[in-house]
Amino acid sequence: ERESEASREITNLYRIALKFARSPEAKQVVVDLSANKAFRSIEANYPEIAVDLVAHLQEYGWVRTVSTGLDIASPKEVMQRIQVALLRWDAGTLAGVAEPPTVVGPETAGELGALVDDYRTIRDNPAFSPALPVKAKWMARLFFAEVASTLGAPLHRVLNTPAQALLDAVESGVALPDLPLRPVLAGAAVSLGRATGRVKVVLDADQGTRIRVGDIIVTNLSTPTYEGEPSIFPYRGIASVPIEKAAAIVTDEGGLLSHAAIVCRENSVPSLLGAEGASETLSDGMIVEVDATRANGTVTILQP
Repeated sequence: ERESEASREITNLYRIALKFARSPEAKQVVVDLSANKAFRSIEANYPEIAVDLVAHLQEYGWVRTVSTGLDIASPKEVMQRIQVALLRWDAGTLAGVAEPPTVVGPETAGELGALVDDYRTIRDNPAFSPALPVKAKWMARLFFAEVASTLGAPLHRVLNTPAQALLDAVESGVALPDLPLRPVLAGAAVSLGRATGRVKVVLDADQGTRIRVGDIIVTNLSTPTYEGEPSIFPYRGIASVPIEKAAAIVTDEGGLLSHAAIVCRENSVPSLLGAEGASETLSDGMIVEVDATRANGTVTILQP
């Protein structure tokens, strides 16, 4: 199965976070300063890592514009995600996500082997990438920025408008069509941060073993009872492996002073509570961006 661009973006971001984790001085800069100041400081003092950050934006900054209506990712947003990763996990944990072990299996021979070789050729040829048209827009962003300025429209609106509609707007002044409603959930940001990852819907604490480092846990509000029933939101002092692995948490119910909110804040997990219908709207395998950097946070589906 071809790895999606959204999956590649996540893996590459963790590779950059791992470089920070392996440089104590650079890591301290990132976790001590605001996202904007941290990016400027890294540019000035750690140019070798700054090159990777800029390359990441150039290669993947367009991913979140696809069918979402969001702007192209900014250095601030990338740094916010790296800050969350460095505050949550050590270098060993990050390495497990950024540098997964290579699995070597038997080579396929004969007619099946030839078919596999043909498949790999097509898979690895950029011309066959389903994201190629959108990536081309990203590469031509300076041109489209001029178009957006001429039309008085935001850049993300232009990037997600069909070519003919753009031509009509430029030639005859016809207004750009409205963007389709983007698949976004809203909720209360009870623990600040920004994260992108693969959704795991967990409606029973026993399903917590399915969580991998960097996953986005989506659940209903689960508060442990006095009888000691299991929960992904445990009492103080009781370890919770799902919480420790999650990049972010989204719940159907809950608020700022709920038990789940307190646990998330204690564990520095970016969290959105009260996102009504999250466990029904989102499903396993989706790649989403959780923006809990403002009081009213959002969840945006980057890849269904």
